[in-house]
Amino acid sequence: MLRALRKTGSCLAVIALVFVAAWLSVGCAGDAPDVALRVNEHPVTYGEIADAKERFTAYRDGMRGQIDAADPSVKPQLEGLARVHEKYSVDVVAIGGIVNKYAQYDAAIKAGFSASDDEVAEVVSTMRRQHEQFSKLIQESGIDESDGCIKASDIDEFADSDECIEIEALGIGEIGSVAEYIDMMGDDEYWDEVLPAVIRRNWAVAKWKDAAEWELASAQEGYGEGGVKREEWARIQREVELSALADVNVEVVDETVFDEGTIRDALEYSREITYAFYPD
Repeated sequence: MLRALRKTGSCLAVIALVFVAAWLSVGCAGDAPDVALRVNEHPVTYGEIADAKERFTAYRDGMRGQIDAADPSVKPQLEGLARVHEKYSVDVVAIGGIVNKYAQYDAAIKAGFSASDDEVAEVVSTMRRQHEQFSKLIQESGIDESDGCIKASDIDEFADSDECIEIEALGIGEIGSVAEYIDMMGDDEYWDEVLPAVIRRNWAVAKWKDAAEWELASAQEGYGEGGVKREEWARIQREVELSALADVNVEVVDETVFDEGTIRDALEYSREITYAFYPD
């Protein structure tokens, strides 16, 4: 069973990230109609902003610990991301992330990219099946997510082993939290409304990024001979993401959504975090 967990670890990590993305996005699907700001005419509710603030606060609290435990090869990039996150207030980071999300989605739509109903339905079906399978696995294995690891001795196949496998490394640390959220919202609303909307947006953005990045890469001198250098590829990725912010229009309906900072700070954060995510 432990071998199966390891084998599916990378897939689970992707699933967990998408679930988190869904959680960050549910403010628009909530009952509260009050609009705090608009991004390219997309209404952003107080609930969406509150959710984003809460999730970022939880992430920030554990950020340094994750850096300390990270592989040395990725620590410089994580340190760069941490410096940007620590530079700005929680509300600036949360709103900056929301602005970036809608700006990229609009860029994808304008470029003609979207996800079909069949694509969305297939992903939702796969994610629902996997979520149910791994929730059952966690329950049957007696895994306590609060421990932060799975003790191999708790699994029959490895009864003589004292090995402890980090839950975070397997990508299943969010499964229990998401289950609580689904219970609160209801299966039908989450699987039929909230998650499909997130997947539709994420797929459109992913298609747009892939196409735009390869278009820029193929235009580089020597591209067909030996590919694009890592530094140049990072520049291309930055250029694509920053292009979405170039013409973004943000209307702040209620300035009190900022305890500290302004929308100008949120836009600057969005640009800085892009450079940190794709460093030279």
